Amino acid sequence: MNKLKTLICIPRYWPAVGGSELHTRELAHYLSSYAEITVLNHNSCSSLPNEQACATAKNKIFHDQQIPVHQVAPTSWRRPLLKTLALFHPQMRLIRPIYDLFFSTVSYKALTQLSAGKDLIHVIYNGMTCVAEQALKVAKQHNIPFVFTPLAHTHTEEGKGWSSSRFLQIYRQADAIIAMTHYEREWLIKRGAHPTKTHVCPVGPLLSNNPSPEHFKKSYNIGQAPSILFLGRHVETKGYQQLAQAAQRVWQEYPETRFIFMGPQTEKSKQFFNSINDSRILLIPNASDKEKCSALAACDLLCVPSTQESLGVIYLEAWHYAKPVIAANIEVMQTVIHDGQDGLLIPPDTNSIANAITKLLSNPELRLKLGESGQNRVQQHFSWSQLAKKMAQIYCTTLNTHAAIKVSC
Repeated sequence: MNKLKTLICIPRYWPAVGGSELHTRELAHYLSSYAEITVLNHNSCSSLPNEQACATAKNKIFHDQQIPVHQVAPTSWRRPLLKTLALFHPQMRLIRPIYDLFFSTVSYKALTQLSAGKDLIHVIYNGMTCVAEQALKVAKQHNIPFVFTPLAHTHTEEGKGWSSSRFLQIYRQADAIIAMTHYEREWLIKRGAHPTKTHVCPVGPLLSNNPSPEHFKKSYNIGQAPSILFLGRHVETKGYQQLAQAAQRVWQEYPETRFIFMGPQTEKSKQFFNSINDSRILLIPNASDKEKCSALAACDLLCVPSTQESLGVIYLEAWHYAKPVIAANIEVMQTVIHDGQDGLLIPPDTNSIANAITKLLSNPELRLKLGESGQNRVQQHFSWSQLAKKMAQIYCTTLNTHAAIKVSC
């Protein structure tokens, strides 16, 4: 297969800590065996909303191993203007198109320059819809394919978010669309994505070598107590509040149980946890990759009752270590987790969460069965080498469909 010159565009990128940021980095590294990858991003900040982070970022170019990364930020008069607009962006709807108008010029210029000589543009969405729109525009101008990974939250209100008119335009015009699950693929097709151009290619688990579960338990004074792990950004849709509230009921039966909340905090989550004064709740906001994997290897189960997921890679990561998982019973998760076979799918309320946790804590055999079944699924279907090869094949097929001159796949 000839190496395709590929521009991957993602608004927020590593070293920001988040699923789409880190999975895109992993995909880029594995894809480099098949394609010449360049990454364009606009910020690498985990703690601010995308609009503020993009307005305050700095221009920089660096190499992440063999992959050039171009972070492009506003300069001159646009910088203070976008900083001000970003402050009002969450509350004032009238501000949003004005912000998009001015930031679009920043993104368009960068995309035009960096896509020169490229075979295709692949946008991985994690906010900043205007960036995806500008990438589509530039791809059309350069007559190269536009590949779009929307990471759709399919349960959002119809007509908003990923089913808004702006997204529907992108779905209809994209040369290829990447869905994380078969459920998401069908959802996208119902909203205008072309069936033959819409592919399923998920991401895999992010893991570090040599986790140290015993060291992790010792460091946080867990000992032999049962431990429940929450892993993810502390935003309301992830269900961290419901899990913390469920702890009170779990403690009635298993009073030594530790609840570990690992992942970036928000101001709201800091206030929430400040109101809880209990040493059995552990907060680890800035964990390294090794510490994350050590926590997964050490815990008794993973519980993330998130109501907004495109795939739920955290569950794959828990499965890698043969850990049972508890997730919210939303449609997209029904295509990832088989309830009662490799995990539990539950209503994302406090009582249901507490009941599921106590059910697993009381039944070691069930925990083992669910964890081992999940581990087998990860090994068979979610290895990064397999997924990168599949993505490269999608690129090649898309380019052959788009171009008059065929390339060798």
